[in-house]
Amino acid sequence: MTRMVSGRNRAHLRVRALAGSIFVVLCHFPALGITLEDVKLDPKALAPACSPTKGEYAVSLQAALHYATVEQAPRVLFKPPIRKTYQSFKCGAAKSTIYYYEYASKADLEAARGFVEGSIWGGKAPSEEHPELIIARDNVLVVISSRDPGPFKKHLEK
Repeated sequence: MTRMVSGRNRAHLRVRALAGSIFVVLCHFPALGITLEDVKLDPKALAPACSPTKGEYAVSLQAALHYATVEQAPRVLFKPPIRKTYQSFKCGAAKSTIYYYEYASKADLEAARGFVEGSIWGGKAPSEEHPELIIARDNVLVVISSRDPGPFKKHLEK
C-alpha cells in the first residue's frame, strides 16, 4: 500500500531537509573569517597624503623575504596562509609596503604569528632596524613595512 503525502507535508519535509543540510554544513566547517579584500586599504582613504605605487618597498629585507617564502616554512610550525597580497604607497618621498596574509582561521593566524614576528623583527618587538608593525584582524595578518606606519595604522586597526 502506497502512502500519499500531501503538498503541505511535502513542503514541510523539504524545509526540514534543508535545515538539516545547513546544520551539517555549519557544524563541519569553521566560521569563515574576513578576507584580504575586507582588510586592504582603500587608496582614497589615504589621499592626498599617500598614493598607490607599483613594486615592493619593504623597509627591511626580512619583511620582503617572509612574504616571498612563507609558504615554504615547515608545516609543523604553522599552516601557511591561504592567500596573500601586498599594497605599496608613496607618502611624500617615502615608499612603504603593506603585506596581507589571510589564514583559514583565527587559530591558524595565532599559530603563525610568533613565527612571523620572530622572522621579521628578530625578537618579540619591533626595533629601529625592523620597525614593521604587525596587526591581526580576525584571520588576516597585516605587516606594515614603513618607517612611518601612522597613516596606515589608523585605517587598519579597527
